[in-house]
Amino acid sequence: MAGTDTGDVRLSLEAEKARLEERLQAQRARLQEAETGANPSRVETAQSQVNGERESVLLWQTRRTLGLVEAALDRLEGGTYGRCRKCGQPIDAERLAAIPYAALCMACKQAE
Repeated sequence: MAGTDTGDVRLSLEAEKARLEERLQAQRARLQEAETGANPSRVETAQSQVNGERESVLLWQTRRTLGLVEAALDRLEGGTYGRCRKCGQPIDAERLAAIPYAALCMACKQAE
């Protein structure tokens, strides 16, 4: 990972992890709210179901991204951060700047 300050990367990933954990907590609360309406009408029930489904999808996406960030922190700790998980080649610095938790180089990502 030549030319990259691992301390800055770690801080960036840890900040992203904290942000995602906060988002996860808020999404869980909204999902619970959507699931526990007090004696709603049919329209409110339908809207609550739609909101609950939307929150479930957002919750899944946040969990997935959080897992990717945690995996990137593990790779940083293990000394493999910045290398493609599939082919072992370095991941382009621009890609890592855009997606710091990227685990694949562009060629492997496109092939996936």
